[in-house]
Amino acid sequence: MDKVAYILWRYPNTRNSDRTHAIQYYKTFDPEYVEGDKITFENLYKITKMYDLQRDRATIQNTEELFPAKTEIKKKRAEKASEYKTYYVNSNPKNFINDLEYFVYLDESGKNDKYFILAGILINSEDNKTFLENKLIKLREKLNKKYNLEINEWKFSNINHNNESYYKDLIKEIKAFGINITFTLLLWWIVRKMLIYIRTFVKKCCGLFRTNLSTVFYSP
Repeated sequence: MDKVAYILWRYPNTRNSDRTHAIQYYKTFDPEYVEGDKITFENLYKITKMYDLQRDRATIQNTEELFPAKTEIKKKRAEKASEYKTYYVNSNPKNFINDLEYFVYLDESGKNDKYFILAGILINSEDNKTFLENKLIKLREKLNKKYNLEINEWKFSNINHNNESYYKDLIKEIKAFGINITFTLLLWWIVRKMLIYIRTFVKKCCGLFRTNLSTVFYSP
């Protein structure tokens, strides 16, 4: 990004055109790949991508607010960005993000153990929620009948040699649903050990540690 900023600073005319900026950039920083006023197809694979130059230019001008383009150019770019956004939204409707109803089913394991695990299912509408509930109930009835069991709640901690095949089938069936299940694993024991190690190391080697981690992180 420093090189892109240099071109914008050194050559003001490059602030208003990504093509002009790219040409000047290649002449300045990639001269070995420029033959006169031409760049061969082979060298296109070696020079910096124009898209990357454009993205860095936009960051410098729009986010950092440095080396701004002319007012009419900024207006034209904003209009073009708005047109593209409108086209993209209209061409790629996503019911998921437009639905106001979200349902999250969470369960935890190991809250009193060394490791803590949290798992959940996210559903994005009442219709999907009802559909999934009915499907899971039917699946439970199907598996109970197949294995002649009366399992009302699925708990992996209850897996034993008598129901192992039941739970294997359960996992296969759920995968076939196409349900998105997110697992989050929090290894708090490891995090706490790392914080203690870092605190001790800094106090020993640098003497600069002044923050009591217990005021920032809760360590059970």
